Amino acid sequence: MKKNASSSNLAVSLEFDKRTYKAAESQKLFFAMTNESDKPISVLKWHTPLEGFKSDMFHVEYDGKKAVYLGRVYKRGVPAEDDYVTIQPGQTLKYRIEFTEGYDIAESAHYSVRYKTHLLHAGVEDPKLLTKRYMAPKAPGALSVRSNTAIFKLEENRRPKTVNGIETAWMKILKGAVPLKKTTSFNGCSLSQQSTITNALAQAVKYAAEARSALTNTPGWARYTARRYQEWFGAYDGSRYSTVNGHFDRIWDAVANQNMAFDCTPTDNAYAYVYPTKPYVVYLCKLFWTAPLTGTDSQGGTIVHETSHFNVVASTDDHVYGQSGARTLAKNNPNDAIDNADSHEYFAENTPALTMDAVPGSIFKTAANWHKLPVGFTGGFDASLNGAGPFAGKCYFFKGDKYIRYDWTKDSVDEGYPKKIADNWHNLPDTFRGSFDDAVNGQGPFSGKCYFFKGDSYIRYDWGADKVDPGYPKKIAANWHNLPPGFRDKFDAIINGGGPFAGKCYFFKGDSYVRYDWQTDTTDAGYPKKIAENWHCLPSGYTGAFDTALEGDKQFSGKGYFFKGDYYIRYNWQGDYAEV
Repeated sequence: MKKNASSSNLAVSLEFDKRTYKAAESQKLFFAMTNESDKPISVLKWHTPLEGFKSDMFHVEYDGKKAVYLGRVYKRGVPAEDDYVTIQPGQTLKYRIEFTEGYDIAESAHYSVRYKTHLLHAGVEDPKLLTKRYMAPKAPGALSVRSNTAIFKLEENRRPKTVNGIETAWMKILKGAVPLKKTTSFNGCSLSQQSTITNALAQAVKYAAEARSALTNTPGWARYTARRYQEWFGAYDGSRYSTVNGHFDRIWDAVANQNMAFDCTPTDNAYAYVYPTKPYVVYLCKLFWTAPLTGTDSQGGTIVHETSHFNVVASTDDHVYGQSGARTLAKNNPNDAIDNADSHEYFAENTPALTMDAVPGSIFKTAANWHKLPVGFTGGFDASLNGAGPFAGKCYFFKGDKYIRYDWTKDSVDEGYPKKIADNWHNLPDTFRGSFDDAVNGQGPFSGKCYFFKGDSYIRYDWGADKVDPGYPKKIAANWHNLPPGFRDKFDAIINGGGPFAGKCYFFKGDSYVRYDWQTDTTDAGYPKKIAENWHCLPSGYTGAFDTALEGDKQFSGKGYFFKGDYYIRYNWQGDYAEV
């Protein structure tokens, strides 16, 4: 049965001329691309041997390491129609590659080589149509490409061409050229071109400086929701963020402090290219000269892009080109986004302008997310509390003289609720049988106990004995130490901290709060403080006057829940921000 257009595909076959090589022998790779469909397929020559060895188009691995790529890395523009070749159904295109010209094959080992199929741009459409969607995200399933893995063995070590990502011959050049101050050199550049480059380099310095400042100076809690970072590098992760920050530190150092060199002789249909193993020389191509100084795909941004490719800077790759592709990459594969040169350029250019400001957290409807809440218990709670001891894994919501029990694992209210507080919570004094201000579990030396607050008094409940301890109620001010005036009664909400704030307890009242240390059994110095100034990304209307607050448990650990009316917000303890 013939394949239809939607299942059109290409097969890439890789085969070396030998399976084993001596140190003096070079590796020759035979590359074949076959159209296995029943439709002609147009293939962009870029990132294939069809245009020569002009990109890092293979995964080359040995002993868990990657071989260093020796060739060019481009910032591309939109391809022209003649950049495509059409392969007829059943047709095979074959090319021979001098493999050691592209990769530093030096250590005696077994090497595996695969073609980077995601780089291939091809389709059954006419090349004119393909050029128009080159910068767009690749449609899933639009065209399948498969490649085998070729393997060879280098039997003897040979002299490496690179050391720490720099060509050994180039290291001698760098060491022999150390002027007293930074210089910019030119090759084949007219005076007008030199002026253009000087302005572009100055803009690249501004871009890199602003980008590194934005990354460095954004508070940790704001990084989780910063639109500018997410736009180009995807969901926040501390390690990835640190990697990008380090990249821009080195990009800025390169353009601001190193001896940059520019070559104006290339005529390629591209913006520029570099050899990652040869810092800090940038080869400027046709599209560079017509690009704007600033803005998207600018001259200043091009220098940032190319500088990021140098192995001594960020060693970025070209996973995708264009803003649309970079946005999709950030969303679907942030690990590749932080390794993508265009993503770095677009973050630096920042067009359209986005900020690193935090996005306010979301307000959630309680009844829509806390399941099987009975009538009358969909909001407006007096107090909430996690169970402990024999009641661990449950939480309790109190309202008036009744309560419900919620199961964290099932994420729903247990059957048979609401129930009367006085009937099920034992030895409660007459004044503590409902309408609590709030409740909280003891920690540290007070573990196994929970505390119910009402007015200026409180009681202590023992989870193991399932009853109130003798001698209660007691006065809050006499037993909770160093509470400031105004924070000795009638609390709105109380919650135990989590993550980096574990061991602390927070008392909220109006628009302020105090922090209590369980271990020292005293209020921390410097309180009360304003909620809005210290609890981050709180949405409008949720900067105080909470009904109750509760720590998440089980699959919801690491979250804090603040309830107000029929709604709540969710706080991320580790990131220290209200979640979106």
